[in-house]
Amino acid sequence: MSDSRTFTDIDRRTWERIKALGRQQHGTVFAPAEGLAGTATTSTPVGTVVIAYTFDPGSQHLTYTIVNKPFLVPAPMIWDGIERAVEACSRAP
Repeated sequence: MSDSRTFTDIDRRTWERIKALGRQQHGTVFAPAEGLAGTATTSTPVGTVVIAYTFDPGSQHLTYTIVNKPFLVPAPMIWDGIERAVEACSRAP
């Protein structure tokens, strides 16, 4: 499974907000914690979601790739949650 999305106009401050939101609301673990590339792992009641990420502060691009997800969790549900998080964090003062 290789389903990827790239988000643009993501500065370093927005990226930090996205990670903080994931940790606080979903218990997401980013590994490495301070890296520009790695994995974000979130446990759900039906299994674990693993997403690879790459943040390029120079181009202000953030790319996510779904690496693993439970069969019962549709990819569009994951992307909807990510898109809402990116929007909310991009608008924050």
